[in-house]
Amino acid sequence: MTSSTSSTARGSASVYYVHITLLLVLSLTCITNRGEDREYCQSETQGCAVADEPTSDESICHGRESIITAAAGHWPYIFFTATDIYLIPSTKQFHVSAVNDKTTLDLFNKKIGTWQMVIGSSHQSNEAADERDLSCRCHQQFQEAYIFTVYYWHGSSNYFHIFYDTAIPIYSLLQEATDKNIKDIILLPSVEMMRMKPITWETDAFLEHNNDKYWMQILSVLTGVHGAKLLPLDSKAIHNTNVLCFKKAYFGVPKMEYKQSEGLLRNFTRFVKEQLGTAEPVESILQNRLRVGLIKRSNRRLILNNEELIDAVRDIADMELIIFEWKSFSEQVELVQKYDILVGMNGAGLMNAIFRREGSVAVQLVPYEATQLNFGDFGTLLKAQGPYLEWHNKHKELTKSGVGDSRRNSQADTIVHVQEFVTLIQNSIELYQDYQKSRKNATVLEEP
Repeated sequence: MTSSTSSTARGSASVYYVHITLLLVLSLTCITNRGEDREYCQSETQGCAVADEPTSDESICHGRESIITAAAGHWPYIFFTATDIYLIPSTKQFHVSAVNDKTTLDLFNKKIGTWQMVIGSSHQSNEAADERDLSCRCHQQFQEAYIFTVYYWHGSSNYFHIFYDTAIPIYSLLQEATDKNIKDIILLPSVEMMRMKPITWETDAFLEHNNDKYWMQILSVLTGVHGAKLLPLDSKAIHNTNVLCFKKAYFGVPKMEYKQSEGLLRNFTRFVKEQLGTAEPVESILQNRLRVGLIKRSNRRLILNNEELIDAVRDIADMELIIFEWKSFSEQVELVQKYDILVGMNGAGLMNAIFRREGSVAVQLVPYEATQLNFGDFGTLLKAQGPYLEWHNKHKELTKSGVGDSRRNSQADTIVHVQEFVTLIQNSIELYQDYQKSRKNATVLEEP
């Protein structure tokens, strides 16, 4: 071989290796941890490697038996784990080559049915699986995948359920992964058509026009745990023909025992505030006059005499209305830091009290005979963060809608009894002061 021929060969090899390197780098950028930066591998013109250019020679979708197990779940009520599983988003299905227990697979597909898992890369049986399944390679591989649902109906989410059913349970799983030093984690949120129904891949819940909505901001915060990636299962994902492989996948979230999880809840709220860069709490300007925030609701379960209540406590506290509507998630968390006492009717706005600063008091107001309201679950979360009080309306005549029907009472508007409210704020002030004293005493005892 002449020197010129050798030089040409080396040049061609260099171009080839550069091309492959670029494909690898670009492919790895296809899934990012911020919703607004999401890209999907549809064609090389989008800067992504196409499906026939795998980034890994290792195949977990060829011949390995998947171990599928079921346990008690929080939502759905069965929590599944599966090993050696892969996803081709364009098929709207998760795939395995073989399973250890077809009964559990049937339970996954038929009893729960939120997601679908098939043997092989098509609807065919394992024996008739197409050639692609027998030779597939992973374009992207992750140690763990978390597949879960986000409460999203009628074009919006629910501020209570996004924390209670999704964010806190997922955070608990991510913390376990951190403790085990597991890396390469991906979050795959989805939306159900209805509760306990299959997910809808056509949802717009995670698309760019919703990037400023609180559920997207909360998902972005969760990616801060161990640098997890984010790939919503939505109308954009179905154009992704790549093979995404998972050593282990979790479907749903494990059953949560919040009454025994105070440490977890405090760690979660601390983590969220750190991720958001929430300002350090400030002390009351007037030590003898605490700042009280009264949360104003805008649709149902309204407090009908807000101004009267503010007037009634003027001599003992500085109370003002808080309006969370139209504020971003980070702005809401920032706002609650300024109050010593947070008061609100059961509902979305009061959930912000889980992010209140240490020692501040949360007060939940509950409508008349609201037996079907989840005030107990609210109370459990709020108690974990510090001092907590609860007031129930015992006066039928102060209820302005839905009297006589327990379900409708849960949505009723309320004229809060003024003297009972004054007593409630007095008790809250005492509770706040007692907590601050106990904290100071504890600090003194810890000093050498």
